[in-house]
Amino acid sequence: MRGTRKRGQAGLWNACVEMEAVGNRVIGAALVHFQRPLRQCYEAGVQAPTLRSLRHTAPDMNAAALFLRRTLNDLRSTWLLVQAGYTSQAASVCAALVEHALSVTALAGLPENLAKLTGTASGDLIWSVQSLSQMYADRLRREAHSASRPFTEDMYERQWREIYSAYKFLCKIKHPTLRSTRHDAGATIGSDGSFVVMACPDLRPSDLPVKATVVMVALSRTYQAIRGFAFALEPRKDAAYRRFVRRMSRVVPAATKAYLKYTRLRLPFDIRDEKIAHEYFDLRRGS
Repeated sequence: MRGTRKRGQAGLWNACVEMEAVGNRVIGAALVHFQRPLRQCYEAGVQAPTLRSLRHTAPDMNAAALFLRRTLNDLRSTWLLVQAGYTSQAASVCAALVEHALSVTALAGLPENLAKLTGTASGDLIWSVQSLSQMYADRLRREAHSASRPFTEDMYERQWREIYSAYKFLCKIKHPTLRSTRHDAGATIGSDGSFVVMACPDLRPSDLPVKATVVMVALSRTYQAIRGFAFALEPRKDAAYRRFVRRMSRVVPAATKAYLKYTRLRLPFDIRDEKIAHEYFDLRRGS
């Protein structure tokens, strides 16, 4: 660890602006393939509440719309922070995005859940993220059964663990952990091997898989929230709805294609030693 000399500290706050501008150019170019699915996902999220439906004034939809708006704000903020080079801060916002996105699917089309939430004195969410993940998986199960599609118990168990595992990874970055903070310090390591105590965008290629993972989680959860909201809205199948469906249909393939470009790079840390990860991979091997 080392600091900057007293004479060299003046102007460092303003220097952050210059470093962030460099980050936007360098990281924006490195993650350019995420631009299209991010734009499509965001625009679908804005379009979803405008679809023609008789459920616009339903209390559960109004409540879900509040959380959908926060989800879209979080998506935009996550991307801005990633592009500027502040990966850990982007992960912190993305963790909030996961909570807001899961709240959308916990409320949209489920007035009984809204009654539970509004029945509390504080208005605080009454479900844990694990419970919200299970509620989302249960929603998928109900949708599959209504469409006469198979959805086994193993599929249910794997689905909620996939969502919750990603959230746990974000929490390893959001909360004080040595794995994450040690990795972060590498952004300011000098030629002598010590790190400078200062704010600095992380432009290292070794951090790209972390950035890509954060963006992919943000996209996936936002997409799921929009989809759940639109499904519960019960929109009319008109031309606007068909445009919405086309826009949504492009998000996951484009995001997956973009993310695959970074899977050859190893994450500097993960949660494979966590119980939830062991359970998830056991279920995948058994499928």
